[in-house]
Amino acid sequence: MGSKTVMVVGILLLMSLTVMHSSAQQPAPCWAGIAPCLETAKTLNYAQAAVAQCCPAISNARVAETACFCSAKADILSQHAQVFFNQILTLCNIPGTLETICPTPAQQPAPCWAKITPCLETAKTLNFATAAVQQCCPAISTAMINETACFCSAKADIVSQQAILPFNGILTTCLINGTLDDLCPDTPPSNPSTTPPTPNATPSTPGAIP
Repeated sequence: MGSKTVMVVGILLLMSLTVMHSSAQQPAPCWAGIAPCLETAKTLNYAQAAVAQCCPAISNARVAETACFCSAKADILSQHAQVFFNQILTLCNIPGTLETICPTPAQQPAPCWAKITPCLETAKTLNFATAAVQQCCPAISTAMINETACFCSAKADIVSQQAILPFNGILTTCLINGTLDDLCPDTPPSNPSTTPPTPNATPSTPGAIP
């Protein structure tokens, strides 16, 4: 009885190991010949002679199977680091860098910002004049009240596109109480050390110290 129990446990363990192995992420097909070659080159500190052995496979995948080649970008960065892989491309006489060959797709804007973004871009060209900003207020208020999570998901884009100071001025013009950090406290904070100007404030002279 005891031996049968041991046998059953052993079979179950073997089956679990097999399932774990099969569920592990498989490399992109075009990398089947590249990955082991680069691992060898890595152990040799990416010596030129070692990297040269990988160049034909890398060049072929880059030209003939670009989509497959780029699908492994995350793995490339985790295994070899971008600086080393860009050196590999150079040694293989492949023009460009990993980022230019496999550019990161542009992030799609949050749905609730579909109407807000173009309106704010127009207001931005007018130096956030009050009349221009007021055109955006209904959409901003609606998104803030009814779709807060969506509104706050774009905080990083707000900071990069409109800058935090003008946007806090926009909130004031729209009679929305609080700053962007007050309204979206769970997202990374922006720099609160300065006081937001009014939306149509005269821009500071380039090169002037704030």
